[in-house]
Amino acid sequence: MRAPLRVGRLHGRQAACVQRLFQTTQCPRTRLRAQMVLLSSDGYPVGEIAAITHHSDDTVRHWLQRFLDQGWRGLLEAPRSGRPAVITPAIEQFLHDCLQGTPRDFRISRSSWTTDLLAQVVRRRLKVEVTGECIRQHLERIEGV
Repeated sequence: MRAPLRVGRLHGRQAACVQRLFQTTQCPRTRLRAQMVLLSSDGYPVGEIAAITHHSDDTVRHWLQRFLDQGWRGLLEAPRSGRPAVITPAIEQFLHDCLQGTPRDFRISRSSWTTDLLAQVVRRRLKVEVTGECIRQHLERIEGV
């Protein structure tokens, strides 16, 4: 059986940083990690934190140990490898603007948007090669239509 792992009571600046991270981060994974630390600080054992967050004991242990080793900065999302995102903030804003209107605003004789239609408009207006599937995945990620 593994030895119990627990974050002690948080105080001062450290407590404020973890609480602020939990309340203000836009990254759901970072928020979850901060929640794990806060629950541990409140005295919850690893097994209960795992049940609350729907993650394994090993995952909870990993993030608690990382917090103990690196502090609140260890909970932040690290840069990821892989292909850079095609949808830039400018394209995201363009999509948002498109969704406020209808395809007819772009002289397309359709009453509602499809992801393929949005991709077509992005290709024409912004000269960026995207697919309807790329648009669908992005809209799902930002909780669009």
